[in-house]
Amino acid sequence: MGTALKPEDLVSFRKKLLALRARLQGDLSQMGESAFQGDGQGMSGNLSNVPTHLADLGSETFEQDLTLGLIETEQATLAEVDRALDRIETGLFGKCHRCGGAITKARLEAIPQADTCLPCAVKEETH
Repeated sequence: MGTALKPEDLVSFRKKLLALRARLQGDLSQMGESAFQGDGQGMSGNLSNVPTHLADLGSETFEQDLTLGLIETEQATLAEVDRALDRIETGLFGKCHRCGGAITKARLEAIPQADTCLPCAVKEETH
């Protein structure tokens, strides 16, 4: 399968995970603000007597739902990153949680928060 990661590899992956974590936290903060602010002319902020068009309300609702879905995905990824950082600390980083085998360095380079080897990930996706 793969070989054990060297200490310098763990340092490198820790840095990558911390950078990814910081980016995700920034994205979440920004998306959270935009999801709940709107453009200021929505249902309650319109100072005009002209009613808001239903299509505009539908678009705003769609955009808010999309943003909330993205927030949920980003939060899940952030949790995966935090678990990967914990695995570095406990010595389990780079080991598949399903089969116990090594996760290849190439897979970790692509997805540093991965907790399964590629064969197990494929099995999870197909079941």
